[in-house]
Amino acid sequence: MLEELRRIFPGREIARVSASVVKGKGLVIERRPLECPEGFQRDPACHVVAGPSAEIQRPELEKRYRSIAKDPSIAILLPEQTPQ
Repeated sequence: MLEELRRIFPGREIARVSASVVKGKGLVIERRPLECPEGFQRDPACHVVAGPSAEIQRPELEKRYRSIAKDPSIAILLPEQTPQ
């Protein structure tokens, strides 16, 4: 999957974040295979999105996303790295 992400988002940084961090900020993770980007070359069932379970105001959502990005467990994967 990492190779596919690098193909779809060339030159972009890819971060590893655990589901527990996302859920700990009050967000949910859902599989959305029908929303895969066109040309996705892996199993569509692997496509997931994270977001609020109910509608919230943009400033609150951005605050949650920022707190995820600042979590000390988040790691940027270098091109030669593979997740463990």
